[in-house]
Amino acid sequence: MSDLALYFREVSLQVGVMFLLIAVGFLLTRKGILNDAGARTVTDLILYAVTPAVILKAFVTVRFSPENATSMLIALGSALAVHLLGLGIGALVFRRRPLPQRNLYICGVIFSNGGYMSLPLAQVLLGDMGTFLVSMYVAVFNVVIWTLGVKLLSHEPVPVKKLLLNPNLLAVALGIVLFFARVDLTGVTLIYAPMTHLANLNAPVAMIIIGYYLCRASWKPSPEDASLFAAIALRILAVPLIAMGGLRLLGVTGDLLTACAIPACAPVAAMVMMFVSKFGGNTDAASKMVALDHLLSIVTIPLMLTLCKAIGG
Repeated sequence: MSDLALYFREVSLQVGVMFLLIAVGFLLTRKGILNDAGARTVTDLILYAVTPAVILKAFVTVRFSPENATSMLIALGSALAVHLLGLGIGALVFRRRPLPQRNLYICGVIFSNGGYMSLPLAQVLLGDMGTFLVSMYVAVFNVVIWTLGVKLLSHEPVPVKKLLLNPNLLAVALGIVLFFARVDLTGVTLIYAPMTHLANLNAPVAMIIIGYYLCRASWKPSPEDASLFAAIALRILAVPLIAMGGLRLLGVTGDLLTACAIPACAPVAAMVMMFVSKFGGNTDAASKMVALDHLLSIVTIPLMLTLCKAIGG
């Protein structure tokens, strides 16, 4: 078996494991064990404790070096470029769609599941260095979704204070300080051990919550399905292909290219559906887009990342 075939099998295996965890969340929801109130509580747990712990652990585990600092800046630039790419493609393709559907589909193209799905996958495939690099995407994602995303889905501005106090952004900011200050917390058991235990919750708990949203999704046919499928195709096919090609032309290779590609390949962020629900949008269309995108990504993520491996080594 060739190296690429082995890599495809490994990625498929890891994605399969994640979707079995999603199935647990689906079944718990179907049986009534996981309800709306429980899902909101667990989502807050992920947002305010687990994901910040994942980010901080990556920053304190990866040692400072000029090479790692350069990789961090490339990952940060890549994350910004991927969001701008999604905005440009989405605005072009859906420019004739009426509001608010147009903005929903544009957000579906822009925002990928960078935290819930990409961080666990990066940890499994690339270790702490992969999590460290994908954290740059999470930082950009939070800034863009709490500014542009809220504006598109609600037409309301977000207070700067609320944006700056986002726990994931705070974790990235603290992590950057610790990284460049070369602070080593790995030997401080009372800090590093609890951080590690919290970070270990990310994959199972986040996947279970995605299963909850899949179970709650509307599967009824709709006249909007053509636009919905177009948004899905752009999110998990067009954006990652263009992003990987562009990065490769700029000379990005190896694990750095893979780390930049993982969030670009991820399905629509569950936060898009949360925001639509919060601001009174079309929750049926949003939930269907998120659910179908996650199901299709079982196939597309291994294919995209294997292609990434083939072109980038």
